Amino acid sequence: MPTMSQEAVKVQPMYSRSAMTLEEIRQAMSECPPNHENLTGGWASINDFQSNLGLVGVAPPPSTPVIHPATDTLPEMLKARFYYWAMPPAGMSAHPNYNPQSSRRLAAIDVMITQVDSSHIGMLFSTRTQQVLRKRDGVVASLQTIL
Repeated sequence: MPTMSQEAVKVQPMYSRSAMTLEEIRQAMSECPPNHENLTGGWASINDFQSNLGLVGVAPPPSTPVIHPATDTLPEMLKARFYYWAMPPAGMSAHPNYNPQSSRRLAAIDVMITQVDSSHIGMLFSTRTQQVLRKRDGVVASLQTIL
C-alpha cells in the first residue's frame, strides 16, 4: 500500500502513447471511482485526509484526481490514487460468516502523470511490485482501459 505521502517510496516509471490531454485523463478517471459494494478498484485524489488507507471493511471518501499546475521545477502533473481492496488473509474466506466487504483491507497506489508531448505521457507509480501493478483488475489495467 505505498503512497507518495510516505517518507520513502520506491517508484516505477512508465511511458505510454496517448493523444489524451491530462484533463481528458482526469475526467475519465473521475468516471471510475472505487466501489466498495462490489470491491472494484477505482480512481480518487491523493488526499490523505480521512483516506481510510489500511483499514478493513471501509471505502475511501469520495474525491477526484487533481491536476497541479507547472512550477519552476516541475511540469503540469495529474495526481491520482488508485484504491483497491487487498485480498484477505489465507483461509479467511473459508469461515462460515465471511463477508468480503467487511474483511478486506483498503489499499492504494498513487500515480503521477505528465504530458511529455502531444502523443506521449510519462507516469510514476508508487510501487515497483509487478504483481501489484499487473493485476488484471489493477492500476495498469484501469489505465489501459482509460487510455
